[in-house]
Amino acid sequence: MDFREHWPSAKHVNFRQFWMGRIDMTRDLMPTVVREEKQPWIQYVLGCVGLPWATFCGDFAARNVISETTPDEAKFYRYFSIDRKFGVPLWAERIIGKRIA
Repeated sequence: MDFREHWPSAKHVNFRQFWMGRIDMTRDLMPTVVREEKQPWIQYVLGCVGLPWATFCGDFAARNVISETTPDEAKFYRYFSIDRKFGVPLWAERIIGKRIA
């Protein structure tokens, strides 16, 4: 169903861009938060499924940029790393399919 058919009151609204695909998510549903080693003020936050994860990751990244975190909190980067291991390896995805993997 088209968006404007479902909400006729929004027919006059012009959207510059929108996403009709799936919500961004990682294979294990854990978000990814990565910071540049040489430029730690540049951070990438992706795959936040749900408002609680999005809120936590945004706050976490922002506090790390302005250095308001404790050294103990920095350990979270390893859990949100882009290099973390998954139960089914990426190479198996080509064989068994993305949905099953």
